[in-house]
Amino acid sequence: EAALAEVAEAEALRVFSSLLASLPADFYVPDLRGFQLEFDALVLAAAAQRPAPAWLLDDTDARAEAVRLGIFIAALRWLLSLWADSLPLPHLVRAWDLMLAPPPSVPAEGDSPTAASTAASTTALLEAAEVGEQASVAGVSDANLRIALALLGQAEGRILGSLCGAGELLDPCMVSTALQECVTQGLLAMSPESFGSKAAALAMPQGLSAAAWRRKVRSHRAAEAEAEAEAAKAAKEAAEAA
Repeated sequence: EAALAEVAEAEALRVFSSLLASLPADFYVPDLRGFQLEFDALVLAAAAQRPAPAWLLDDTDARAEAVRLGIFIAALRWLLSLWADSLPLPHLVRAWDLMLAPPPSVPAEGDSPTAASTAASTTALLEAAEVGEQASVAGVSDANLRIALALLGQAEGRILGSLCGAGELLDPCMVSTALQECVTQGLLAMSPESFGSKAAALAMPQGLSAAAWRRKVRSHRAAEAEAEAEAAKAAKEAAEAA
């Protein structure tokens, strides 16, 4: 038993290391820069869906900011824990499969999870870890965006129902709670196999890859920084002229 425990511990470490390797190098440090980039890419991609999720389309700046901050709070729990704090174990294994390699062929939707299917998926996870260990920077996964968009899409109606009618009382904590609860309820309608299949087959908005959405975020940030610099320069020149 001691030998088996050592093997299991080594395998767990290999899987964990491979999962971290599937993320951008700066995902956690310094200052969660990679996470913030992934979050901004998620919001940008979600808003670019056609039709766009109705719960994202707020008519006031205050509500829009509350929704954005609410998504941020929910994403902290989802992404920083590699989904371990949000998904049931069979669904989590499928999510990790997707982060490390293309998901395996799955049974028809509606089949219930079994111990055998979970064990087979875990075996695939360990095999995928060996591939993940050899990945370079080019191996950064698009799974976080795929999983988040799939879950939010599955729960879209529930989210809208939870948030509509809140009016000016809408706040980030309310949004975060609604997102997490509605996503959890949506998972009940999906077997682990159908969840993995749906996330893997998701058509990314505008046909752009996750890397392209990250580049869009960087471009927006650069444009905003340039605009702020120009505004500051103009204000300084106006002050000097006065």
